[in-house]
Amino acid sequence: MHKSEKSEQREKRVTFSSELLHVVELKMLKNKAIPGPAQLAAYMAHQKRDEGWLVFFDTWQSKLKTPVPPSFKRAAGTLRTVVIDINPVPPHKLI
Repeated sequence: MHKSEKSEQREKRVTFSSELLHVVELKMLKNKAIPGPAQLAAYMAHQKRDEGWLVFFDTWQSKLKTPVPPSFKRAAGTLRTVVIDINPVPPHKLI
């Protein structure tokens, strides 16, 4: 590979804007603790955003699910939550 080809490859890097539209943190719900609010609040404060999103992937069985509030209030702003159940009750057990 020639020197000019190497420099062309370097110029094709993807860069992301520092002006975020949304601050999103992804977390797994693995026990009774709700992970992520402090970390997301720190990101929000650093990015000067007053709203952030915590997306949880819930691995618990139905009878053990941890209730997650729809939002948290922190000094940095509002943290909204979304819970995605990745261990749903199988249809044959719903009958």
